[in-house]
Amino acid sequence: MRSLLICFFAFLFTLPSFAGVSLPKFFSDNMVLQRETEVPVWGWAKPNESIKVSFGNQTVSTQANANGKWIVRLKPMVASHTAQT
Repeated sequence: MRSLLICFFAFLFTLPSFAGVSLPKFFSDNMVLQRETEVPVWGWAKPNESIKVSFGNQTVSTQANANGKWIVRLKPMVASHTAQT
């Protein structure tokens, strides 16, 4: 019983740390991106929440505005037939 209570309270304290970040539905698996041009990635989160977007060897950070909107731009990438995440 004690271990169950400990797990319950640990779960309660971790709930606020889950990000409420959402993206438009067209950002999905097997998506094809334009080569040799900046790629905008945007979405919604809690106001002033820190956002980090990683793709390939790039990581870009930003912060959601007071309305929860955010946008980052990935640097231009060369053409590749190899899948990236």
